[in-house]
Order: sequence, then structure tokens, then C-alpha cells
Amino acid sequence: MNNTNDYFNIFFSLNNPLIYTLLFGAALVLFTLMIFKKFINPIRKKYQAEKENMIKEHSKMMSVFAELDPTPLIRINAEGNVVQANRIFRKLSSSHNFQDTLDKKIQEEYGITLTDVINKNLEFNTVVKFGKLTFSVNIKGNSDFKIANIHMMDITKTISYEQEIEDYKSKLHGLTAHLENKYEKEKKFLAYELHDDIGQKLVLLKLKLYQLSSEKSTKLLEEVDDIYNRVRDISRKLKPAVIVDLGLKIALQTLVARVSEDSNVQGYFGYIGEETELDPELEICIYRISQEAMNNIMKHADAQEFAVQIVNDEKSIDLIISDDGKGIPPDKLTPDGLHKSGIGMQTMKERTENFDGIFKISSIQNEGTTITASFPKIGSKHEEHSHNYS
Repeated sequence: MNNTNDYFNIFFSLNNPLIYTLLFGAALVLFTLMIFKKFINPIRKKYQAEKENMIKEHSKMMSVFAELDPTPLIRINAEGNVVQANRIFRKLSSSHNFQDTLDKKIQEEYGITLTDVINKNLEFNTVVKFGKLTFSVNIKGNSDFKIANIHMMDITKTISYEQEIEDYKSKLHGLTAHLENKYEKEKKFLAYELHDDIGQKLVLLKLKLYQLSSEKSTKLLEEVDDIYNRVRDISRKLKPAVIVDLGLKIALQTLVARVSEDSNVQGYFGYIGEETELDPELEICIYRISQEAMNNIMKHADAQEFAVQIVNDEKSIDLIISDDGKGIPPDKLTPDGLHKSGIGMQTMKERTENFDGIFKISSIQNEGTTITASFPKIGSKHEEHSHNYS
């Protein structure tokens, strides 16, 4: 017991330095609390009040500018409530409905809420349908003011114009296909007329001239031969009758051989896959593209060799035409350059697209050019036409 009293007296003795340390610490804490109470807390309250006043003043200014804004504008707070909507927006409809629509939209697209947008100071654009109108919406969060500014731009007419342009493109595409088919039918009719009518009359005329034995009839016979050959060439170019008679494979093989012989440029033909029955219009399309491509090779490529290949598989029919010529300048391979390079390239592209195909050109300067026209078999016009002809 005496020992305990001794320790107690020693601890609280004025000679114990720990007592002075504790007293100094207590005084320091009291001093700090007084500083906070007298100076820091009033400064903090003043800062908070000034901040709130600034926010109010800023909000008032934003409200003024919002009312003057010619586009719809709303502001939503962190609780998801609309705190302001300008007069343009108020004319549209109730802001609550739009807020629900927008909140659902950004949750579906980005997996966030409007509260996240505010707290994280996010900004992004989206497209929202509001009644009969469509808006491009800019959303910008502001964590300082605890709001999200939402600006709306009416793009209903723009979308309508874009849709009209797509409709016009589709109609133009259909018209091009219709005119192309009509053009082929006219050429077929003219070819038959030349071959079956005029050609037969020239043959009969030749037989009659053979029966005459004179120098004049010999000269006339030579002239008739020239005319007959010319009519046959025109007829062949107008309508590839060999397609009807022997099929696409033999027709292309014959075409390659004739072009190679006439131009002294070595030509090769290949056919990969089973020789199946195709839509007659597609066969003519492939034949015409091949004709145009070989014509371009002979005129412009300065090639030593060229090749035409058909790849026929279950999903598509691919026409590949290549040469080892001087190539096509890069500026001619752009969409604009392709359009300006002449009707040949553009016609080949349009012919391909008329059958839902994909037309590609790859070219390397002084190494050559490869043209590919790929026609899908499933869900394409070829499939529809094939059923009609089967």
C-alpha cells in the first residue's frame, strides 16, 4: 500500500517531466480548438457561403443564357431531378419523360446513370428519340455544381434527308439494273437481227455470186465476205451467243483465246469448282465485265500476259482478272478517281453491285493490276433469279 502511494506521489510530483509534457499537450489541443473555433471555422463557413452564392449567381447566369439558347437545354441534379428547362424544351413536352428516356438510354449504351455522369464529370454524345423527333444530345457532368448540362440538337430533318438519299440511291440502283437489262435485251434483239436476217441474206448473196463467173462477181464476193465478217463481229460483241449455246466457261475461254490471238498478248483462263447452272443475267454480267477488263488491258496496261479465272464454290462466284502491266495510278483507284477514270471501271463496278456483289481493284505500279468481282449466292439477286429460271 505504501508502495502505491509512493508511485502516485512520484508521478504527480512537480519534479516529474512527464507532467509538464501532458500539460503542454493539453494546452496545445485547447489552443488548436480555439483556433478552429475563432478563425478556421468562420473562414470555412464564409468560403462555403461564398461558394453557394457563386453557384447561385452562376446558376442565374446559366438560366439567362439557357432561356436565350435557340436549342432545347435542360439541367439535372445529382438526385436525378430536372432543375431547369429552357423555353424551347418546354415547348416540346414534359421534361420528366425525356429524363426517363435519357437515363434509360445511357444505361443501355454505357452502363452508367446520370448521377455517375455528374459525379465523374463525364461528357459524351448520344442520339435520343423524343416523341416524333430525333435529337443529338450532348451530356456534360459538373460535380462542382452537382448538375448535368444537357444540350439537344434536332436532327430529325437530317436523318430524314439521309434516308431520302439512301432511298434515291436504292431507286437509282434499281433503275440502273433495269436499264442494263433492257440494254442487254436490245443488244440481243439487234444481234439476232444481224446474224439471222442480214447474215443469212449475205450468205444467199454469196451463193448467187458464186454462180456468176466474172471478174466483177469475184470482187463483189470479196466485198460481201468483208461485210459478212463485219456483221458477225458486231453480232458477237452485241450478244455472246456462245454463252447460250455452250455456257459461261466455254464462252470465257473462247473470249480469252480470241483476245490473246488478236492482241498478241498471252492470255490464260482457269475455272475452279463445279460448272453449275447460273442465272443467265449473271452469266452475261460476268462476261461483260471480262470483256471490259480485257479491253482496258489491251488499251492501257502495256501487259505481256493476262489471266481470267472463275472460282465457283458453295457461297460465291468470284471473277478474277489480272495482268502484269504498268498498273493504275493510285489517284485513279479512289472512289472519285474511279468515277472520273471513265465509264468502263464505273460500269464494271455497277454491274457487280447490281447482283449484290463486291468489286475490288488492287494495283501496283509497274507490276500489274488485279480486278475481283465477287457475287454471293445466298440471299442475293442471283439466288432469286436462279429460282425463277429453274
